[in-house]
Amino acid sequence: MLQVMPNVALALHLLNERYNPKSFWKPYIDILPATFSLPLWFDRSQLELLTGSPCLSDSLQHVRSVGKLYSHLHKLLRAHGDTSIYLYSVGFYYDDFVWAVSAVMSRQNEIPHERDETQSKLALIPLWDMCNHWPGSISTDFDAELRTCDCFSPSAVRTGKELRIFYGARSNAELFLHQGFVYPPNTGDTLRIKLGLSSGEDSVTKSMKSRLLTKLDIPLSGVFHVLAAEDPFTPQLKAFVRVFTAKSEDLQRYGA
Repeated sequence: MLQVMPNVALALHLLNERYNPKSFWKPYIDILPATFSLPLWFDRSQLELLTGSPCLSDSLQHVRSVGKLYSHLHKLLRAHGDTSIYLYSVGFYYDDFVWAVSAVMSRQNEIPHERDETQSKLALIPLWDMCNHWPGSISTDFDAELRTCDCFSPSAVRTGKELRIFYGARSNAELFLHQGFVYPPNTGDTLRIKLGLSSGEDSVTKSMKSRLLTKLDIPLSGVFHVLAAEDPFTPQLKAFVRVFTAKSEDLQRYGA
């Protein structure tokens, strides 16, 4: 399971090192935040504030997924019985697992694998992962020979001033769900909306709409994006709405 879920493997490794009092990584782990402003940490009243936002269903899905993962991993660790593993000897607690998942979710980065540079793996990069987000362009690279993360500032940074980096083109919903903050003037912001053909429509009309959408290479149901731009509606969204609201005679005219 962990081979196909490297983020979970990294979270377990982080938690195991946190439990190890002699860990090489102890100075780094000790300065990681004790709590996170992620939906995983929200109580019911805080989650209810997301009512009406697509982030609510995504947040609830995160909570459910982490809960199921914890339950499954807890059973595996109890069956393993290896006291040399700190996760077993100290105890595997849900709150600690949520902490580790949150740390990895908000800080993980892909770097080339040391044994095969065509492959990548997830890693935490001490200190660099403390940098806050700032709009711009990617200015970080990885030196495969020296195995170092090289970050370049687009402008001079005066003594005592904060060094910030560009996290990448992400919507505020993605930043909120995975990093725990939003950036209001985010020019790359998008609104995700879930749309699909009506199940209550008569079978003939629905079949015509399905054929036309398939011909246009547009999914019959899925997530569409509204952009933070002068023209916020993507061509795909416009086409879907036209087909969704079309009458039978219109569908016939378009060869559905």
